[in-house]
Amino acid sequence: MRNFDARSAYDSLVRQATVQNVDAENDGGCPGQCTGQRQALNTYLAKQYAPQDACHCWGGAAETLENSLADFSLAQWGSRLGADVQSLRERGDWWKNTYDPAVGYQRARKADGTWQPGFTPSTDVGFAQGSSATYTWMVPQDVSGLASLMNGSAVQRLDAFFHDENGNWAVKGGSALRNVFAAIGLFPQTPGRAELLVGSPLFPKVEVRRSNGVRLTIEAPATSDTNQYVQSLALNGRNRAESWLPESFITHGGRVVVQMGAAPTDWGAAPVDH
Repeated sequence: MRNFDARSAYDSLVRQATVQNVDAENDGGCPGQCTGQRQALNTYLAKQYAPQDACHCWGGAAETLENSLADFSLAQWGSRLGADVQSLRERGDWWKNTYDPAVGYQRARKADGTWQPGFTPSTDVGFAQGSSATYTWMVPQDVSGLASLMNGSAVQRLDAFFHDENGNWAVKGGSALRNVFAAIGLFPQTPGRAELLVGSPLFPKVEVRRSNGVRLTIEAPATSDTNQYVQSLALNGRNRAESWLPESFITHGGRVVVQMGAAPTDWGAAPVDH
């Protein structure tokens, strides 16, 4: 979408992220839809996280995670506009300041730097309509950074998170949009960017027609309840080893053909392919 003043819109969002507004310490509407945007911004900028006891928000850890992701996304946008985004890019890493390595989870933190007592992964203190166990994964802008902090346990933990005590697959939350992407077999990799991760298409063919005339075609002729593993992928007739699609697929359109099978392969498994 380009039919708007991108630079003015960007500058407005940056101002919200850097200059505290008059309602930033107004608790009206909290918890839930707090009146202020970028609540207690001056405190957030000084501490580099949102203190649970001084954030004027629903939950300090959640606020820190959401602000970090928003600032990363702004940096991605600003870099395309030729803006100086170094500060915003650094702020995209502030989620690390509410990650407690002693427990291995995101955790509410007080203004004096100490952690909120009484922690369990299921706690909702510091979070909005969720728990620490859920929110800890909210770092799509730095998956490798989160995995590094988990000291090699990220894959096992994530797998366990999506299974119940009997080992059955368990969906944790959801939305209509997520379900649509899952059915197509593609999913946005990182907010603020246009690359798409490749999953398992549920339909033999899907065609997405964008309002600007661009067409995205995804074909998986062999997909079935049995064939749920990607064997290979071709983009516009060329085999592709990467487990993601480039921005050009979204902006210019194209045709993806996914070969499916009943058993996993090493397609997309090499670190360079992620």
